[in-house]
Formats: sequence, structure tokens, C-alpha cells
Amino acid sequence: MPRFDDLLLALKRCALFAQCSDADLARVVPLLVERAVPADTVVVTEGAAATELFVIRAGRVEVTKRAADANRAHRLTTLGPGDSFGELTFVDRGPRSASIRTLEQTTLVVLPMAALDAATSDDAAMRARMLAGLAAFLAGRLRGVSEVTATALQHELELAETRVAMATFLTYVVFIMVGYGFAMRFVADMAKTAADTTLVTIPILLGFALPLYAMMLRSGEPIATYGLTRRGAGAAIRDAVVWSVPFLVAAAALKIAVLRGAVGLEDAPVFAVGGFRDPTVTRSAAWFALAMSVAYVALVPIQEFIARGALQSPLARFLVGPRATLMAIVIANALFTAAHLYLSTTFALIAMVPGFLWGGLYARHGTLVAPIVSHALLGWWTLFVLGFDRILV
Repeated sequence: MPRFDDLLLALKRCALFAQCSDADLARVVPLLVERAVPADTVVVTEGAAATELFVIRAGRVEVTKRAADANRAHRLTTLGPGDSFGELTFVDRGPRSASIRTLEQTTLVVLPMAALDAATSDDAAMRARMLAGLAAFLAGRLRGVSEVTATALQHELELAETRVAMATFLTYVVFIMVGYGFAMRFVADMAKTAADTTLVTIPILLGFALPLYAMMLRSGEPIATYGLTRRGAGAAIRDAVVWSVPFLVAAAALKIAVLRGAVGLEDAPVFAVGGFRDPTVTRSAAWFALAMSVAYVALVPIQEFIARGALQSPLARFLVGPRATLMAIVIANALFTAAHLYLSTTFALIAMVPGFLWGGLYARHGTLVAPIVSHALLGWWTLFVLGFDRILV
């Protein structure tokens, strides 16, 4: 057993005995029992009968409670040396309101309530002092709970307001994306090649991007919420380049495989460079392809602004749960892929693969710089250098 002075000090730290004299505590010390409890051991079970008070001499425990009609327990707090639990047992022998589990090897000082009742039943003054200490403790805890509740309610209100704003924003974005799909289908019907459609795509994309930007400004959220920030741009650029290199290599390998397996393309160059290295392409067509590739790269920031800023950002803030970010990437990427169907189904499906990379880069860095750099690199490489747009229909 620990020394008398150590047990006396442990009692003084307990709220129930905060207003008791040393003489009062001297009557209680002989009732105490020290208990060594291994890690990950349930000391108190929620709903069980309350018969003891505990003071922690060494170690740590966690306090958990189950929500109504729920099987999952939530951690309320952790307690360490000097903390106590089970004080309410002095006035109420009802079921335990929470569970206590040790997080490490823990030493507890245990006071059986039946023994305490027997020892103090003839001393109304001492019991009054214990009640006064307990009342002061509960009053302080109630004030703390009120502050925590107010903070939690404010947080829930802000979260609800954000979700409403993002839901409204997403509603408009979806309608805009539908309009974009019809517009690009119309362009595809008028011009059958990707190069021809690029010139018409520029004003169409701008026509959709400008209203989206205006909506972002009116959403009440900081504009950086939608990725329009240069914070961390250096790290984002480095990350984008590093993660894009394997995709560049994979695209070249895919081009080689396509040329070997396709009839009539055996002699086509792997690196078309816009047609400058393809004898079947005229010089004027090659220069036109170069101009269109530059226009494509110029469109990349607008495309990422729509796909990541206008779609993925509000989805990530609207969705809840541990997979909210992943779901935001998947949904935004699906819409991004559908926006490429006007070129060809094959091209749209291939565009889906790097789309996950760009969504992941954006989620990691929170700035559009990362997906823009990666998108521009991969787009230039696959369309101009490798010339995939000429062989995928």
C-alpha cells in the first residue's frame, strides 16, 4: 500500500473532498484500496451499477459514451494522474453514465461508497462538506459543458450554412455543365476534328467560366476555397512534375503498343510532334496543330478551374464522412470525363485516368496550380508530341 501522505494527497485532489479537513480525510484514508490495472482494460462500463469512486495515481484513461440508439462509443475526454471519476456515486447509485478504459498501465485508488457511507453516517457536517465540494465541482463542469455546447452549436450552424451554400453552388454548376455538354456536342457536329473544335471551345469555356467565377465571389466563401490561391505554389509545381513523369512514360508506351497493334499505323512515328515528323501530314497542318496545341494549353487553367475549383471544391465541402474527398474527386472526374465525349468515347475514357491524378494533386495542395501544371504537361505530351488525337477515334 502507498504511504498515508500519498493517499491523503490523492483525496485532496478529488472534487468530493475538496472542502474537507485533514481530519475528515484521515477517516477516509483507511477505506482506500490501490488497484493496478493493465492497459486497454475497461474499469467502468456505461449502464453498470455505480458502487465506487476512483482517483488516478498514475497512468491515463479515456472516457467514452454511446449515443442514443447507436452502437459506436465516442471519446469524451482523457484523464490522468490526480483526476478522479465516479464522484456522483456519493449521491446517486444509479447506472454509470459513461465507460472508462485504461490507455496504459494505470494505478487507481478506489473508494467503496458503502464503506464511505458507513464511516461518515454519524457525521452530518462532514457529509455536508463533501456535498458542497461536489456541488462546486458540478457547477464548474456545467459551465464548461455550456461553453462547449455553445461552441459546438456554432460550429454546426457554420457547417450547415456552408453546406447549404455549396449545395446551391453545385446546383448551378451542374446546370452549367449540362449546358456545356450540349454546346460541345453542337461544336462536334459542326467540326469533326479536335483541332477544329479548339477555336470554338475557347469562347464557350470562357462563357461558362466567367459566370462560375461571379458565383464564387457571391458565395460568401474565401476565393481560395475554390483553389484560386498561389499559397504553396512551389511545392505544388514540384509535386505536379514528379507525379506526371510516370504518366508521360506510360503514354509513350501506350502509343508504341497502339502502333504495333493497329493495321496501317506500323510506320507512323511514335513522336509525331504535331505532324512535323509524320510524312503524311502537310507543313501547314503541322503548324496548325502547333497553334492548336498552344491554344489547348491556354485552355487548361479554365478547364481545371471548372473541374477542380467549381466542382471538386464544393463537393469536398458538401459531402461528409471519411471518404468525402475521394468521392469529390470521383464525381468531379466523372463530369470532367463526360465533358470530353464530344471528341470521342475513347479519348474521354483515357482522359479519366490522369483526371484522378489532377484531382488528387488538387486535394493535396488546395491550389489549382498543381493540376494546371500536370494537365498542361500531359495534354501537350499526348496531343502534340505523341499525337494521340490523330489515332484515337
